[in-house]
Amino acid sequence: MRASYWHWFAIITLTYSLTGRATQGNDWQKDWWLVSLNPQQTAPQWWVGEAASAPAKVPIGSLWKLYVYNYSLALDLPDKPYQCHAGRHAKVGDEYCCSQDETITRDIALARSCGAYFEPQRLRIDARQWQQYWQRNVPEIKWLAQLENIQPQTQSSVHDILLSLNRLSANSIKHTRKALLGRILQPQWSALLPHLGGAYRFKTFTWVHPQYKGAYFGGAAGWLADGTAFWVGGTGSSKVVIENAAPLIAEKLPIKGQSQQSFDEECVAVHYFKRYPIQTVTRLSQRGADSTKVTSGALQGQYAVKFSNGNALQIISDGELSLTQRGNALQLWGKLSMQEYVARVLDREGDATKTEAAKALSIAARSYVYQNAHFHLGCWQIDDDSRKQRVSPNPASVRASQVVGFTEDLSLVGSPIYFHQNQTKPNTLNWQHAVNRAALGDDYLALLHEAYPNASWRLNNQAQQCQRLPQAELYLRQSFPQAKQHLREVKGVEVVQGLKVCQLDYGNPYADQHSTSIYVRDWRSENDRVTLWHEYLHLALRYHPNGHDEALIEQNARRLASQLSLGKYTSSTKRKIRAAQ
Repeated sequence: MRASYWHWFAIITLTYSLTGRATQGNDWQKDWWLVSLNPQQTAPQWWVGEAASAPAKVPIGSLWKLYVYNYSLALDLPDKPYQCHAGRHAKVGDEYCCSQDETITRDIALARSCGAYFEPQRLRIDARQWQQYWQRNVPEIKWLAQLENIQPQTQSSVHDILLSLNRLSANSIKHTRKALLGRILQPQWSALLPHLGGAYRFKTFTWVHPQYKGAYFGGAAGWLADGTAFWVGGTGSSKVVIENAAPLIAEKLPIKGQSQQSFDEECVAVHYFKRYPIQTVTRLSQRGADSTKVTSGALQGQYAVKFSNGNALQIISDGELSLTQRGNALQLWGKLSMQEYVARVLDREGDATKTEAAKALSIAARSYVYQNAHFHLGCWQIDDDSRKQRVSPNPASVRASQVVGFTEDLSLVGSPIYFHQNQTKPNTLNWQHAVNRAALGDDYLALLHEAYPNASWRLNNQAQQCQRLPQAELYLRQSFPQAKQHLREVKGVEVVQGLKVCQLDYGNPYADQHSTSIYVRDWRSENDRVTLWHEYLHLALRYHPNGHDEALIEQNARRLASQLSLGKYTSSTKRKIRAAQ
């Protein structure tokens, strides 16, 4: 990236009206286009506007940052945080990255469209490697292979932009979509949430109009959850174009059912009917029940579940449900994606045809999992229980999947999250009240704000969500050599690299294996240190079968908490620990 870029952008920002032609009557409706391309298509679908009326080439604007981001992911380049400054110490362009001095990581930089982070020279991107990567993945697009073209004034056909997005790996698209959720959750984009929810992930762009002097050309490009790439662009800034276009984007590119979701990898393990002992499970056929009863294994097909209290229920499974036997007790488990889980909660606890209330309930149900489920073996573990939230054992309805697809990844923090069928309590979504309010015109955002006035959006992959407990980290790090001596008979124990201990506001303590983070409320009492060591051992044993042995982990956590107390520290260290809390 040439050093003059940010200076040039600042001059353009002062020269042109940000709204351009977009505010002149209804002209903007004649000057914008919505186009999509899924991996199975050979030609783009023009939903709004025609290819013949669109500019042959459009500026890529800030989309250059999207290409640098995905290149960095594909080559596994290290995240190189950018030191952003505000006020008199700010560099040109820092105003787009931060409002106070802070360190900007890659995902946050993409969500904020922080160009300073992605400058190829700062990231030491090799031009030859860049060329080889894009020639290998998108040989049809010549301009993309040249690193000097990675700047906002570069122009491309809409077809080539969509093709380049479709050629990225599924893993890259998944990570990019998660980072881009932070874009739409920024306060300045809140007007889009009623129309687009969390389903439409995009990178915005604004640059000089290719046809009209004195106007901007803005819009966005990104993906739906099924991998469909879309591009929207027109006369005006990105904010003007997208806010005007949002209702039609939702209409022309509607959310499909859960079977179309491609990037949801979060897992929820559900213990069904925990409070209701199962007597028998029998496979059903078209002619009735088979003669043999099922006692273990994955379930495929239709089954009759009979409970010890005499009640019975029919269920359908496509392998996501399994039966285990512990002694004489039968246990039914489900392993679901987060989207499927929330949709089944919606079918069980609400009514997906009550659209706005259902959106609010789906966000509450997802938030409840993050706050109260236990993360173990790569899955959130939770019971199907009226004291928690009930989950249908049958596949989610299409309508519930569509609602949950709309609210994809949206969840709340900063407040306890509960819901009830018909009771109004603090921090509780009253389902019937929500249905009534929605009938009077309230959207899901208003319903959530009324139920959870102190809550805010949970942002994925942003370090600010972890309020670090540095002295707890120090305690574990300094105690581990002694701990390993106590654990010498336990196979598979490894030191946890990059460990973070985070303050837990609500819900159950847990260990996140993906980020090697432990979430606890406190750690200074012996009972709290049992919890701390318990979650640490889950991480230390995550590559060994012993990491699945809850009894072994709990026994050793108690032993370590007792033998490696704060008394092992010097008095000065104790004072520092107490002061840090």
